[in-house]
Amino acid sequence: MLPDSTIWHLSHSAEAMKIDGCFFVFDYFLPPRSPAKRLSQGFIDPHEIKNERVFVLVSHHHPDHFHASVFEWKNVISDIQFVVSSDVQQVPAFVTKIKPAESLTTTNFVVKTYPSADEGVAFSIFLGKRHIYFSGDHAFWNWSGNPDSLYFDRILSRMDISKPVDIAFHVCDARLAGLGYGGIKQFAKKVRPKVLVPIHCNGDYSINKKVEKELKDMGFEGRFLCIQKDGEIFTV
Repeated sequence: MLPDSTIWHLSHSAEAMKIDGCFFVFDYFLPPRSPAKRLSQGFIDPHEIKNERVFVLVSHHHPDHFHASVFEWKNVISDIQFVVSSDVQQVPAFVTKIKPAESLTTTNFVVKTYPSADEGVAFSIFLGKRHIYFSGDHAFWNWSGNPDSLYFDRILSRMDISKPVDIAFHVCDARLAGLGYGGIKQFAKKVRPKVLVPIHCNGDYSINKKVEKELKDMGFEGRFLCIQKDGEIFTV
């Protein structure tokens, strides 16, 4: 069995996390490799996680967030469930689809979804006393340099923070350096998660140390996982 309380940053927005005996996979988009590669290399080989209780969540259909080969993992992993945004098409019958602003109760946790400023959904997962958030592509996509983040803020204001956020995965895009990085600082200020994980890095981790310092300078008291490479492992 893999260690609990562990996050594996795989690549881009693909993340794996084992927490309280549940193994979550978010937005895995990488096609199968031959020979197979491991979590520590930034990939998922379903044989490596076949003894885990696995939950695969997909925020939307973009090819940098989803690859249909994830459904083949069911041939290897006996205890696996899929929760997939409704914009993903042609999914198998065993997949549970979810729309924005919906709630889903499973045996192990509750999922709430929020609209995205791009495609699909963002997720809150309520697992026992824990609250885990995954943004998907919900971010402040400030390509024009316009400081008006009203739409991003309006959606963020719908977030259920009745339970404080323990672990949050949020867009931190180097292409938006100097333009808000995708809203991660606004998110940190408003939501104040205990652990904040940057995603949507496009393989460029050069800004993470700068973002970590800026968050500290603005008074963020949580832990920022300063990812520097694909396959990096953190204990949380």
